[in-house]
Amino acid sequence: MPVRNVAILRLLAVAPLLGVVALAAGIRSLNLGDAQLFRDEATSWYLASQSPGDLLRLTSHETFPPLYVLLLKLWTAMFGDSEAALRSISVVGGCRDSNRHMALGP
Repeated sequence: MPVRNVAILRLLAVAPLLGVVALAAGIRSLNLGDAQLFRDEATSWYLASQSPGDLLRLTSHETFPPLYVLLLKLWTAMFGDSEAALRSISVVGGCRDSNRHMALGP
């Protein structure tokens, strides 16, 4: 089978997966920045706005590890700290999970 046909078949095999991930992203992104921050989101924003040393010191008193807040700190440096920007990191994670579930099956 020619290489071009194999590439087309691979694209056709992946197309439904890409469609589901795109749909998941669209649904998760609806009204993303409309509501004010909830308490846990505001806490994450506050921690992510601190210096790295303060962030690690403050998260030592929290019930969750600091990795999420460190990632959020990098995320807000790239995309800002609006409600939509803060929540969009969860959209990316949810789309990744949708992709995994589709790839692994039920």
